[in-house]
Amino acid sequence: MRLMKISSVGAITLSCLIAIGPVARAQDKKPDEKPAPATPKVNAPAAPGAPGLPAAKPDLRTTRVEARLKALTQTLSLTEDQKAKIKPILEEEVKKFEEMQQDKALAAADRMKSFREVRAASQARIRTLLTPEQQQKMDNRQAPRPATPAPAAPAK
Repeated sequence: MRLMKISSVGAITLSCLIAIGPVARAQDKKPDEKPAPATPKVNAPAAPGAPGLPAAKPDLRTTRVEARLKALTQTLSLTEDQKAKIKPILEEEVKKFEEMQQDKALAAADRMKSFREVRAASQARIRTLLTPEQQQKMDNRQAPRPATPAPAAPAK
Protein backbone atom coordinates (compact mmCIF):
# COMPACT_ATOMS: atom_id res chain seq x y z
CA MET A 1 0.00 0.00 0.00
CA ARG A 2 2.80 2.38 0.91
CA LEU A 3 4.62 1.52 -2.31
CA MET A 4 1.48 2.37 -4.29
CA LYS A 5 1.26 5.78 -2.61
CA ILE A 6 4.91 6.50 -3.33
CA SER A 7 4.48 5.43 -6.98
CA SER A 8 1.38 7.59 -7.33
CA VAL A 9 3.12 10.65 -5.91
CA GLY A 10 6.12 10.01 -8.16
CA ALA A 11 3.91 9.67 -11.24
CA ILE A 12 2.01 12.86 -10.43
CA THR A 13 5.25 14.76 -9.81
CA LEU A 14 6.76 13.52 -13.07
CA SER A 15 3.67 14.41 -15.09
CA CYS A 16 3.64 17.91 -13.56
CA LEU A 17 7.29 18.43 -14.48
CA ILE A 18 6.63 17.27 -18.02
CA ALA A 19 3.62 19.56 -18.33
CA ILE A 20 5.41 22.61 -16.90
CA GLY A 21 8.65 22.10 -18.86
CA PRO A 22 7.53 23.77 -22.12
CA VAL A 23 6.11 26.73 -20.20
CA ALA A 24 9.42 27.27 -18.41
CA ARG A 25 11.35 27.08 -21.68
CA ALA A 26 8.94 29.50 -23.37
CA GLN A 27 9.60 32.11 -20.70
CA ASP A 28 13.37 31.87 -21.25
CA LYS A 29 13.11 33.01 -24.88
CA LYS A 30 13.93 36.59 -25.69
CA PRO A 31 11.43 38.47 -27.83
CA ASP A 32 13.95 39.11 -30.63
CA GLU A 33 14.72 35.39 -31.05
CA LYS A 34 13.09 33.53 -33.89
CA PRO A 35 11.58 30.18 -32.92
CA ALA A 36 13.32 27.11 -34.26
CA PRO A 37 11.49 25.33 -37.08
CA ALA A 38 9.38 22.40 -35.89
CA THR A 39 10.84 20.01 -38.44
CA PRO A 40 14.04 20.36 -40.40
CA LYS A 41 13.65 20.80 -44.13
CA VAL A 42 14.83 17.83 -46.14
CA ASN A 43 16.10 18.59 -49.61
CA ALA A 44 16.51 14.93 -50.52
CA PRO A 45 14.93 13.71 -53.74
CA ALA A 46 11.76 11.66 -53.46
CA ALA A 47 12.07 7.91 -53.54
CA PRO A 48 11.11 6.26 -56.81
CA GLY A 49 7.46 5.30 -56.77
CA ALA A 50 6.72 7.58 -53.80
CA PRO A 51 6.20 11.12 -55.10
CA GLY A 52 6.34 13.83 -52.51
CA LEU A 53 7.94 11.66 -49.81
CA PRO A 54 11.56 12.31 -48.93
CA ALA A 55 13.96 9.44 -49.46
CA ALA A 56 15.59 7.94 -46.40
CA LYS A 57 18.96 9.41 -45.61
CA PRO A 58 21.76 7.17 -46.87
CA ASP A 59 23.70 7.66 -43.63
CA LEU A 60 20.71 6.42 -41.63
CA ARG A 61 20.46 3.36 -43.86
CA THR A 62 24.17 2.71 -43.43
CA THR A 63 23.86 3.09 -39.67
CA ARG A 64 21.05 0.53 -39.55
CA VAL A 65 22.99 -1.94 -41.66
CA GLU A 66 26.16 -1.47 -39.61
CA ALA A 67 24.30 -1.90 -36.32
CA ARG A 68 22.64 -5.09 -37.54
CA LEU A 69 25.94 -6.45 -38.89
CA LYS A 70 27.69 -5.62 -35.60
CA ALA A 71 25.00 -7.45 -33.60
CA LEU A 72 25.24 -10.51 -35.85
CA THR A 73 29.04 -10.43 -35.63
CA GLN A 74 28.94 -10.35 -31.84
CA THR A 75 26.33 -13.08 -31.58
CA LEU A 76 27.61 -15.42 -34.29
CA SER A 77 31.34 -14.57 -34.41
CA LEU A 78 31.28 -13.83 -38.14
CA THR A 79 34.43 -13.94 -40.22
CA GLU A 80 35.42 -11.03 -42.46
CA ASP A 81 34.38 -13.06 -45.51
CA GLN A 82 30.95 -13.73 -43.99
CA LYS A 83 30.53 -10.05 -43.10
CA ALA A 84 31.30 -9.06 -46.70
CA LYS A 85 28.66 -11.49 -48.00
CA ILE A 86 26.01 -10.62 -45.41
CA LYS A 87 26.27 -6.83 -45.69
CA PRO A 88 24.58 -6.61 -49.15
CA ILE A 89 21.74 -8.82 -47.88
CA LEU A 90 21.17 -6.45 -44.96
CA GLU A 91 21.37 -3.39 -47.23
CA GLU A 92 18.71 -4.85 -49.49
CA GLU A 93 16.52 -5.69 -46.47
CA VAL A 94 16.76 -2.15 -45.05
CA LYS A 95 15.97 -0.66 -48.47
CA LYS A 96 12.85 -2.85 -48.76
CA PHE A 97 11.80 -1.87 -45.23
CA GLU A 98 12.07 1.82 -46.14
CA GLU A 99 10.05 1.32 -49.32
CA MET A 100 7.32 -0.53 -47.40
CA GLN A 101 7.27 2.16 -44.72
CA GLN A 102 6.65 4.82 -47.37
CA ASP A 103 3.86 2.83 -49.03
CA LYS A 104 0.84 4.30 -47.28
CA ALA A 105 -1.53 2.18 -49.39
CA LEU A 106 -0.66 -0.86 -47.25
CA ALA A 107 -2.69 -1.41 -44.11
CA ALA A 108 -0.63 -1.59 -40.91
CA ALA A 109 -1.27 -5.32 -40.48
CA ASP A 110 -0.27 -6.03 -44.08
CA ARG A 111 2.85 -3.90 -43.68
CA MET A 112 3.88 -5.84 -40.56
CA LYS A 113 3.29 -9.11 -42.41
CA SER A 114 5.48 -7.86 -45.27
CA PHE A 115 8.19 -6.81 -42.81
CA ARG A 116 8.21 -10.30 -41.31
CA GLU A 117 8.37 -11.92 -44.75
CA VAL A 118 11.31 -9.74 -45.83
CA ARG A 119 13.13 -10.43 -42.55
CA ALA A 120 12.51 -14.19 -42.87
CA ALA A 121 13.83 -14.18 -46.44
CA SER A 122 16.95 -12.28 -45.37
CA GLN A 123 17.52 -14.63 -42.45
CA ALA A 124 17.22 -17.64 -44.76
CA ARG A 125 19.80 -16.15 -47.14
CA ILE A 126 22.15 -15.32 -44.25
CA ARG A 127 21.71 -18.82 -42.80
CA THR A 128 23.18 -20.39 -45.94
CA LEU A 129 26.42 -18.46 -45.34
CA LEU A 130 26.87 -19.70 -41.75
CA THR A 131 28.67 -22.70 -40.30
CA PRO A 132 26.56 -25.36 -38.51
CA GLU A 133 27.62 -23.94 -35.11
CA GLN A 134 26.64 -20.43 -36.15
CA GLN A 135 23.33 -21.72 -37.49
CA GLN A 136 22.64 -23.30 -34.10
CA LYS A 137 23.40 -20.00 -32.35
CA MET A 138 21.10 -18.21 -34.76
CA ASP A 139 18.32 -20.73 -34.11
CA ASN A 140 18.72 -20.32 -30.35
CA ARG A 141 18.64 -16.54 -30.73
CA GLN A 142 15.45 -16.63 -32.79
CA ALA A 143 13.66 -19.32 -30.80
CA PRO A 144 10.48 -18.04 -29.21
CA ARG A 145 11.05 -17.34 -25.56
CA PRO A 146 8.65 -18.85 -23.06
CA ALA A 147 6.24 -16.35 -21.63
CA THR A 148 7.09 -15.43 -18.08
CA PRO A 149 4.09 -15.19 -15.81
CA ALA A 150 3.33 -11.78 -14.38
CA PRO A 151 4.15 -11.40 -10.68
CA ALA A 152 1.20 -11.93 -8.41
CA ALA A 153 -0.39 -8.88 -6.85
CA PRO A 154 0.55 -8.39 -3.20
CA ALA A 155 -2.11 -9.38 -0.68
CA LYS A 156 -3.81 -6.52 1.16
